[in-house]
Formats: sequence, C-alpha cells, structure tokens
Amino acid sequence: MSFGSKPPGLGGCARLHSGMGRRGRVTIGPTYQAEYERAAKPPSGFFTYAQQYQPDRCIVAPRSVSQIRFFLDPCSCGFHDLWCKYTTSRPQKRKLIMTPQTCLPQFTIMPILGAVALAANLAGAGENDGPIGDAVNDLPIFDGHVHYKEPAWSAYPVERIIGLFDRTGVAMGLVSSTPDAGTIRLWEYAPNRVVPELRPYHGDAGSSNWTGFPEMGAYLEDRLKHYPHEGIGEFHIRNREMWDEALFRDIIRMAKQRDLFLHVHSDAQPIRWLYELDPDVKIIWAHLGLGEPASEVYRLMAEYPDLVADTSLREYEIMGSGDALDPAWERIIFDFQDRLMVGSDTWINSQWDNYEAIIASNRRWLSLLPRSIAEKIAFRNAERLFGRSVSNNLIGKR
Repeated sequence: MSFGSKPPGLGGCARLHSGMGRRGRVTIGPTYQAEYERAAKPPSGFFTYAQQYQPDRCIVAPRSVSQIRFFLDPCSCGFHDLWCKYTTSRPQKRKLIMTPQTCLPQFTIMPILGAVALAANLAGAGENDGPIGDAVNDLPIFDGHVHYKEPAWSAYPVERIIGLFDRTGVAMGLVSSTPDAGTIRLWEYAPNRVVPELRPYHGDAGSSNWTGFPEMGAYLEDRLKHYPHEGIGEFHIRNREMWDEALFRDIIRMAKQRDLFLHVHSDAQPIRWLYELDPDVKIIWAHLGLGEPASEVYRLMAEYPDLVADTSLREYEIMGSGDALDPAWERIIFDFQDRLMVGSDTWINSQWDNYEAIIASNRRWLSLLPRSIAEKIAFRNAERLFGRSVSNNLIGKR
C-alpha cells in the first residue's frame, strides 16, 4: 500500500535502511512488540495488505494482539507495501484499522544497537478496543431483515409492530412482505421507522416459483413506480432452474435505474452469477448465506468487496459457546465489519412472538465487540447504505 508521502522523521530510504539489521523489534504503543523483516515479497502465510484492504489505510494491532510481524519492502521509502500476520493469545485474528493520518505521521525513528525502534504515539488508538459490554443496550438497532406478511396483520397490527420496535430499541427496519401491501401498510403508519423493499411474492408467486411468472417484470416495474421502495427483495434463488437470465437482467436494470439493492436469499453461487450478469449490481446477502459454512461466507465476502449482508438467523452460530464469539464467525465480523447489519427475519408469527428475545440475542453477541464495530453493525452501516439517520430519538415516534 502506498501512502504517497513518507512520515516525518524517516529521512529517506538511505537513512531508513542505514544501520537497520535484517531483523529487529519495534514497540507499538505502551505494551506491544513486533518483529520486522525486510523482504521482497510476503512469506508464506502472510497476506499482502493491498489485496484485502483499501490502499489508504494502515493496520495497527489492538489490545488483544500480543505480537505482529511487519515485512517492509527493502526498496521503499518507509511503510510502502506492508505485509503482516497477527500472533494472538487466542486462535482467531483481530485487527484495528486506522487511517495513515492517524497512524503513520506519528511514527518516529531511533537507531538502537544497529537496528531501528519505531515509537508510535498512538494515544487514543485503543481506547475503544475493549468489548462494549452492557453499553450495547444503549445502541439503536437497525433491523436489516423484517417481513410483515399477511398472516401477521391481524395478530400484529401496525401499531403493535412499532411498539415492539420501541421496546427493543429498534429505531428502524428494512421491511419486505408477502404481499407488498404489508410493507406499504407499515411504511404508511410509520414512515420514519421503515425502509421499504419490494418483495416479488404475491398471489401464486412464492419463494420457489416466482421467477416462472411471465408478468413478474411488469409487476415489479409497476410497484416501483407507485411506491418508494429502496430495495428489491428479499427473494430466494433456490436452484438453477430459477436462474432466468432475462428476468434478472431486467430486475438489475430496474434496481440500477433507481440505485436500489437486491436482497438475495441464496447460497454463494447465485451471488457470483448475479455479479457475472452485472459487476456493479448492489446486493445484500440475506442471512450471510444461510446454510453456507463460515469458510465459504468469508471467501465470497472477500471475493466481492461491495457485497453487503445481514446476519439474521446466524446469531447463535456467531455466539458459539456463549461466552465468546465463534472464531470463524468472529473473523468474518472483524474483517467485514463495514458491510454487515443485524436482522431478525420475522418470516412467521412466532418470530414476532419472540421478537424481543431475538433482538436481545443480537445485542448479546454485539456486546462482545469493540464499540466502534458494534455500532457499525447495529446501525451505522445502515445509515451509510440507506442515507438515513438512525438514533434513539426515533423511539416512540412514527
């Protein structure tokens, strides 16, 4: 990763490399030590920063990391091309991302016994690294996967739904319904609490056959003309028989014309297929690919850097044993923290019956995260994705 300008105090390539041993140690903040080594390419097991992260960022170890190894390009001036791998006290990896404005300009260089020590004045860099704990209960929630289907209309009238939102601290929700009239009914009652999506299911068109209806494109176009939907979905792609290229190209056209997300319930392969149809399509992957193992989820999220996902129905897998996050899911959460939203998936009335417990279970795993990450997944990512302000000020309002 190239930072454009070298940090103060490095004094150019000659000074940086002068007296630097093949290996050395650096101190990061008050407690961490790391080893550095000059190398022309990343050794086996180390990842190249630029392959996984935006080029204007740098990595600093958080408090849970005991050691980190840096590999510096010997032909560079300073920290150009940084490869790293964490060694932690726990089996999973963690990382804190900081901008170079916060990080690199504060590095200074001091020769010590033929090597170099880098003292980083990273005051405040780790102050939010500890788990948010019980303070998670003060965060507003954006529920990224809500359905208000017809069987719920009598048992859970709109005022009762918003009452559940209020009691659980859900400031806003992304809502789709079977039929779409449920979404519109809830949005009309509480327009400041609902981000509406257009679900294709209506009449005889359901999750397993909706792509087979010749009038589906016209139906979606008509609903989008009359109501302010901000996504198309959630819809299922269950098998290859549903891969109707003409229909999906039309749906992608509608979405791109209006800058909408497609909210897709599928395994990994249909997501890849949709990106093959149009690499710029905006997708929310429902349930983080429910049914896919964490390894495949990680692979797909890494493969498509704009892919967004909701975590609905994954909360118990994420929680693992209950006192710590499952390592495989924790890796996904930390590495893709800017692209995740919590969700409930109220697909049947029993989910509304248990809504308070569902939101509590999501707060439980969020409580194990640093505040900055918990806030992103709870509501800040949704704010950015949908251009909304999500706050507790919405509680009790419509």
